Amino acid sequence: METLESTIKTPLTYEQMLVAGLFVTGKSYYCQHYPSRERWIILGISKEFKKVCVAGWPPTIANANDCELWEVAKDLTEKELEYRQKEFGSEWL
Repeated sequence: METLESTIKTPLTYEQMLVAGLFVTGKSYYCQHYPSRERWIILGISKEFKKVCVAGWPPTIANANDCELWEVAKDLTEKELEYRQKEFGSEWL
């Protein structure tokens, strides 16, 4: 059975991911944050505000359009969901 993760063969832009409907509830993502040149793990997406919340320390919210080379990573764990809720609130995919 093909999974969402296995359907992505090459990294995509934010707009390509959005148009393809690949931002879904309960998934994490990898992306390259081009202002910092860091590889980030994204725990949540706000399509309405075009923002992302990032795993790690310090808790970070960034502009989704500042991120490139998007890939679907995996299902979020309970621990990641708890961290996201505590640090960023509940309005995230």
